[in-house]
Amino acid sequence: MKYQGHFIEGGQGRLYLAAFGDCSAEHAVLFLPPFAEEMNLSRAVVARQARMLTETGYFVVLLDYFGTGDSEGEFDEARVPGWLNDIDATLAWIRQKRRSSVTLWGLRLGALLAAQYLDDRGAQVVDRLLLWKPVISGQQLMSQFFRLKQMSEMMLGRGEEQINWYRRCLEGELVEVAGYPMSSVLVSQISALSIQPSFWMETLSVIWIEAASEKVPLIVSRLHEQWPGDRLTIEVCAGVPFWQVPDTYDADSLSVLTLKCLTEADGVCHA
Repeated sequence: MKYQGHFIEGGQGRLYLAAFGDCSAEHAVLFLPPFAEEMNLSRAVVARQARMLTETGYFVVLLDYFGTGDSEGEFDEARVPGWLNDIDATLAWIRQKRRSSVTLWGLRLGALLAAQYLDDRGAQVVDRLLLWKPVISGQQLMSQFFRLKQMSEMMLGRGEEQINWYRRCLEGELVEVAGYPMSSVLVSQISALSIQPSFWMETLSVIWIEAASEKVPLIVSRLHEQWPGDRLTIEVCAGVPFWQVPDTYDADSLSVLTLKCLTEADGVCHA
């Protein structure tokens, strides 16, 4: 099934949405992408998953945050509060036709932003979270991301001096990493994010899938132990970390597991 592109007004500029399926479908899913190049590398797998969900009767929307993808703005203008506003605007667009449920589906940073959205804005317009390989600590994500800069410098023969590019960025320097200009404001805002026990966890169903993993990581097990209530389901799915590997176009086991988890939760029949 083909998708339709839509532009809607966001807080800072027009946002691009790729919509799959029948907009009047009973159940809707909003995808929140990962960070920087992970967004581009994961597009094919995400689109295939979206098409699979539409074949079961879901309406699926993929969001490009302000400053990313086909949305307006430059990457160095992006801010976390603005991205949360983008989620707000897209949910409002989806909710124009009343539905029985809306699921926020996040990959990596997208999963962390989904949790932050609920922390900041509440869970009134969301019925469920579907999280693929969530980033738990924004600080850890940024630390790993800035290692790409050090590796790039070493490959160019300029990496003998150990420069803490992460710290230099936080101190105000605009640092380009893998082609992305990283502003100190965005980096500090992402670094401040983390998934912690919160009020919405007691009432909102969460499907957490540790993609490209053989077992549940220890840090996730510890978070599970602290999770309020009993609405968290954790699944493990081995496979390729497609958000890091170029030319990966499918993740069949993950797609099938995701479809099974969602349709069982929503009481939807699938082949």
